[in-house]
Amino acid sequence: MLTFLNFFDLFDFAVVLLFLQLRLYEEDTRMKKNKKQLFRALLALWVSLAALSCASLGGEAFAWEDDPDFTPPDTVSASSGGVPAALKVSASGTYETREDFEKAAVSGAKISGSVFSLTSNPSGGGSAEIVMVEDGGSKALKMTHTGPVTGGRTQLSYKPQGEVVSAVGVQKKVEIEFRFKIEGTNGTVSMPYIFYASAPSNAGLTASYNAGNSRFQVYNGGQQTAKDNVAKGEWHRFRALLDYASSTFEVSVDGEEVISGASFRQDAQTKDFGEIRFYLANVSDGGAVSLYLDDLTINAGL
Repeated sequence: MLTFLNFFDLFDFAVVLLFLQLRLYEEDTRMKKNKKQLFRALLALWVSLAALSCASLGGEAFAWEDDPDFTPPDTVSASSGGVPAALKVSASGTYETREDFEKAAVSGAKISGSVFSLTSNPSGGGSAEIVMVEDGGSKALKMTHTGPVTGGRTQLSYKPQGEVVSAVGVQKKVEIEFRFKIEGTNGTVSMPYIFYASAPSNAGLTASYNAGNSRFQVYNGGQQTAKDNVAKGEWHRFRALLDYASSTFEVSVDGEEVISGASFRQDAQTKDFGEIRFYLANVSDGGAVSLYLDDLTINAGL
């Protein structure tokens, strides 16, 4: 990378060269008549070299990679509930966010150190905690809801900030992956519901798990498609790819396709990625359901 020091070295060299040339031709009486022309030519050469040096310097003026405080200009931080998100926006308009809950903490109905926000009513049967994962020693979020239904629901949500939504724009693809485990006797685990930014009450993708019969189900437009025997007490991997240009999506569980080419459940004038939600509800009296969630990744604007 050309630095200011390189530039001034080149400047000094050009000045010395100009001086020597003038001295040589000054001694040559036959060239005295052409001294003025020579001077102009050398001056033009020096100006050209200086211009090239400035152009090279200017082209890298912002590449201070060696600065420990350097932050790439295409990296944008967002927040949810006042918590910085592990989120990066590239110059091409794609972004990625990850949540592994390693730095998260839950106190009562509040979560900190996470890109997510938590809505839980302990008096209504809702609770959440950070737990150790038995198959790897890492951490995961555990949400639990107990009956009766009158307590409402326990909800976890993530909503990108305005600059992120604007950067991604519409008619792009969004890929969502996470690990999950279900425990409990009955109840519904909505995982996930994906809402539009332009129409926050409308969801393009709605998927859920029925703890009573171990069935995972997803809506294709107004029709349900189900995957049976998604065992409770075991870790599974969910993946969805939403195509906002064609208003279609695909979903797989444990690498096995559940549905592809499915239509968004609800419509919106502008189809764009706005929010992801997980929530537990519909637990009967005496029943309970728990969702373990870990290693969530969102790649948007693909």
